[in-house]
Order: sequence, then structure tokens, then C-alpha cells
Amino acid sequence: MNPQDMIELSRQALQTVLVLSLPVLGIALIVGLLVSTLQAMTHIHDQTIGTVIKLIAVFVVLLVAMPWLVDMMVDYSEMMIRNAPQTIQSSM
Repeated sequence: MNPQDMIELSRQALQTVLVLSLPVLGIALIVGLLVSTLQAMTHIHDQTIGTVIKLIAVFVVLLVAMPWLVDMMVDYSEMMIRNAPQTIQSSM
């Protein structure tokens, strides 16, 4: 396997991880900002409120996005398995 192939495989893996994690991290960021703003406005500074609300929001996003996330993981895994013989052959 030449270095260019390895770089391409690494790029695809990182891109897949970023796309898969974006919905969860995005909603956690948005909910965290909203809760922090609300807490600053009301002067309630209890950390458990923000944590519980973020956990619930992330759980809901995972439930909603799970079919799409699984499809992306399966597509990436199929691509890696399909290209495995070529990758092994080129490294010999």
C-alpha cells in the first residue's frame, strides 16, 4: 500500500467520524448555549439542570438519527471490506 492510499483511507475514516458525530455534538452545543443563557438570565446556576437537559436532547437526537447513522456506518464498512482485497494486494 502506498502512502497516498493510506492517506485516502485515513481521510475517509476521519470524514465519516466527523459526519457521524456532528448531529450529536451540534445539538449538545446548541442546548448547552440555550440552557446557559437561561440560567444566566434567571440567576439559577445549578450544573445538573444543564447536564440533564443536554443528556435528554442527545438521547432524542440519537433516537431520531440512528437509522441514518447506522446506514452511514454500514456503507463505510462495506466500502472498506469491498476494497480490502485490493488494499492487501497492492501492499504485497
